[in-house]
Amino acid sequence: MAGQRDSDESTSFPVTVAILSCIYNALVGISCAYMPDDPLYIGLSISLYAWAGTLLSALGLAGIVTKRPTLITSFAHFLLIDTFVSAVCRILVLQFFVEAFHDHNICSDGFEPTWSPQNFRHDIVTSVRWQQENLWHFNHKRRCRVALGAVQMVLVAILICLTVAQGMLAVRMRRFAKDMERPRAVAPTPQRSPQPQMDREKARFVDDV
Repeated sequence: MAGQRDSDESTSFPVTVAILSCIYNALVGISCAYMPDDPLYIGLSISLYAWAGTLLSALGLAGIVTKRPTLITSFAHFLLIDTFVSAVCRILVLQFFVEAFHDHNICSDGFEPTWSPQNFRHDIVTSVRWQQENLWHFNHKRRCRVALGAVQMVLVAILICLTVAQGMLAVRMRRFAKDMERPRAVAPTPQRSPQPQMDREKARFVDDV
């Protein structure tokens, strides 16, 4: 009973990983159908990759249930390859958003000066109100840039954590497949000692003499 319970607990985690991978890739494949048409066929490439990942995840789940190490090894290799592919995609997406923020100059769009070119004169430039407003605008831009930098650092940290976690899952699935491939140690059969047989032969020889 204890061995059966340990076996169920050891397979529950790989089964959960395979199910989550299958659901995630299926959702990505379905969502790619609603992407706009692009001349580079990026959406189609992502969709094909996601459906291939769904198939490999389903095969890995079947291998875990039926205890077939070959299917589990294939699923582990897919997780390892997907670790690098997903990391590259996340870096590109993150770089795209960073460049979009800089191109739109998001830290300066919220400032609209009250002075127009028609009323912009020397006395306005030297006035206290203009200097205060200009100082507020400078502080606002600095706080906005600091906030954007902090958000970028957090996103990079999350990206690194996700990549490391997925790589560890791939290694663990590979180890699980190797443990399943390893043959169970066969208990040695106890060998009967030849001493009693020798004693009986010696006693027979003495009787004959």
